[in-house]
Amino acid sequence: MIQPSTRTCLDLFPDELLQNIVSRVDALGITKLLPDKQFLSSNKNLKNAIDYELQKTRTYRFDNRVTQMDMSNLTIWKTSQYDKEIDHWRDESISDFTTLQEFKIFDDYCVEERLNVTSKISYTIKTILDYFEFEELIAGLKVGKETRLALRLTFEYKKQIDGTTLPDKLFRLKDRLVELSLDGWDQFDFEINVGTLENIETLKISQHYITGSLSNCRKLRELLIDGNDELDITNLPASLETFHMQGCIVEFPSAENGAVTFPRPKNFSFKDQNASSIENVLRCMISSKVESITFNSVDHTDRNDWFSELLSDLQNDHNFNLHILSLTGLFFDPLSVFPSHRITFYNNQDFSREENSPSISTVPHTLTELTLYQISLDMNGFLFTKPLNLKKCSFERCFFDLDQGGLDFSGFGLLTHLSLIDIFIGDKIINASFPDALTVLELRRLEIKSLAGVSFPSSLIELDISNNEIEFIDNVLFPASIRDLNLTANNIRSLKGVKFPPMLTRLGASGNQQGDISGDDLPLTLKELQVSKVRHCDLTKNISGNTLQIEKLCLAFRFSGESFLLPGSIKSLDLRNLGRSFCHKFDSNLTRLAIKNADLSLGNVTFEADSQLRYLCLKSCEIGKINYPPLLIELDLSYNHLAEIPSEVGQIKHLRILQLHHNKVKSAKVSFSHNSLEIFDLSHNQVQEVQLSFPQGPTNLKQLNLSVNRLTEISMDAIGQKKGTIHDSLYELSLLKNKKLTREHIVSLASHVSESAKYLLVSPPFSKSFMDPYNYLIEYRRRRQRRKRGIPRD
Repeated sequence: MIQPSTRTCLDLFPDELLQNIVSRVDALGITKLLPDKQFLSSNKNLKNAIDYELQKTRTYRFDNRVTQMDMSNLTIWKTSQYDKEIDHWRDESISDFTTLQEFKIFDDYCVEERLNVTSKISYTIKTILDYFEFEELIAGLKVGKETRLALRLTFEYKKQIDGTTLPDKLFRLKDRLVELSLDGWDQFDFEINVGTLENIETLKISQHYITGSLSNCRKLRELLIDGNDELDITNLPASLETFHMQGCIVEFPSAENGAVTFPRPKNFSFKDQNASSIENVLRCMISSKVESITFNSVDHTDRNDWFSELLSDLQNDHNFNLHILSLTGLFFDPLSVFPSHRITFYNNQDFSREENSPSISTVPHTLTELTLYQISLDMNGFLFTKPLNLKKCSFERCFFDLDQGGLDFSGFGLLTHLSLIDIFIGDKIINASFPDALTVLELRRLEIKSLAGVSFPSSLIELDISNNEIEFIDNVLFPASIRDLNLTANNIRSLKGVKFPPMLTRLGASGNQQGDISGDDLPLTLKELQVSKVRHCDLTKNISGNTLQIEKLCLAFRFSGESFLLPGSIKSLDLRNLGRSFCHKFDSNLTRLAIKNADLSLGNVTFEADSQLRYLCLKSCEIGKINYPPLLIELDLSYNHLAEIPSEVGQIKHLRILQLHHNKVKSAKVSFSHNSLEIFDLSHNQVQEVQLSFPQGPTNLKQLNLSVNRLTEISMDAIGQKKGTIHDSLYELSLLKNKKLTREHIVSLASHVSESAKYLLVSPPFSKSFMDPYNYLIEYRRRRQRRKRGIPRD
């Protein structure tokens, strides 16, 4: 072991060699050295090489989705916009760090050493705990000037959130903050004076979140603003280069404003805008230097060809040369304005046919990206133009003549990404030719029955042939370079004998007829596997007797699975359709486990004594006695017809989230032996009485959901605040749709909740509608304040 004060031999290497060595280590690896300041002080040359390489990369990402363990609605493959959200747990492709602590160490070091890098933080809020963690992170970040900060907040949590303390935390970091993105949720109580964001360069925000004038943001280069209010474009800063507008109302400036100088952005984007507002913006702000225009309308009733006509007029007036044009809407007319580099033409007619679809007859030879949806394409004109610089091409539900060489892409030597989706190709796939440079190929919903004889390029890394009619793939020669292979939703009868690529890391094969699945057929490199309709499963070893190293597995049996053999490497496991005689002791290395549609009434699920399981979801199951692992953090027992709360859940020492919604619990009695619980959801049951107990002292309970039940009374005593136990962290208590609760119950409850509580959500007689949640705490505290001031009651 290296002593902290020891100078290593690495520190004696020349600077250039040291920098080359450090450049081969990712940010996560470098972070392991950063806490040891004495070691870095003793190895100054190594430290200088680290600082140099960190500043060369410049941007480092932390995305909290890599830490979110919830598996209730996730998949490892996403093949369309309608699919459930993809699972990003421990996904290194979206984050340079897999834990919050790793990122915090890294960011602190960069600020302390005044490194010129950007820390990019993305938070997806799925529970209120995610938001609390985000605010705590922001409050703990170090201030500085050299290390820049980009923040993105996305809300999937569809409840009220009190964000009133966040602006002060952001103001403390104003010297660092260069990007703020709030992907909207109208129940987020937040307001910030944009004039205080003096270094902001990118701002994506709703109108109702901001005060102050955008004209004070003198460094602002990119603005995305949405809302339903009027937007004064005369107050936009001259520095603006990219302008995105969604839903805002823009009036043409009147003569009373006098001579006004507008910013001249290079990039415009409009979504769900009325025609007059778009025209007013473009008439005032467009110039010859515009490079990119995006138009997106989700309206499926009104034609949007007016926008193409407007572009033609503006191009004649200003003589601009677009690089990028993206049109999404209801179009019928051919494309008339062509950019030099990238075209996206998305026709969202509900029932598009070739005769009424907009068409493209030719494209610029300089084109690098082409994305078409429900467009009629003249393949002769396309091939004649032959844009040799084309790198990415996507045709979905398009119309073109396949008998005119429509599948010969071999001449596009730079093409790396090709998508053909929902086009009737069928047996003609045998005529397809692909360029050698291709790395990503999607052939989805093409009615392909066989891939025998199809030649794939040797450079291919990702291949998606899902949603076809393929029965056999043992006759397919897959390139050795493939890492990701999606076979989902075909008619594949067997995986036996298939020559899978030796470097394969992800395999999707659910929705087929393969029956048995064996490790004999799989490469050692495989890390993620998703299969369904399985009868028998043995994934322990490959045909050479080597232990497989699968880490993430989704396994659904055809009927009632009875047994399966799995490697000890699995960290995340999703099991479905297990029979009553099924019995399994799960390996101690398992971190996440979801079991759905299974009979567990005989105690047939057990865990090793040293189990590392942190997340457990048992859904649509018959549940018996279970030895819940002691390190569990999240437990989801929803949708199980439970008549009572299992007493064992109260003994889980580290449990933070307990989901018991959509059961048949009538008496909610449970005694918790520890104060770790933060979220408890008992909604959508038949609860008539509540009797919770916690150890003495302050608890961590932040959110208790008792909505849609049959409560006849409620008190703080009933939910565990008694005999020295205090819910002083309680943030939200939801009692919606408990018809028998009276005003007296609610008033008494409000008088005993802690000042930390922000929401006491109730239904009539307090709210105007039975569907509208009403926060009674606002009314109660307003009346209490009036009484203190001696103001008569309303």
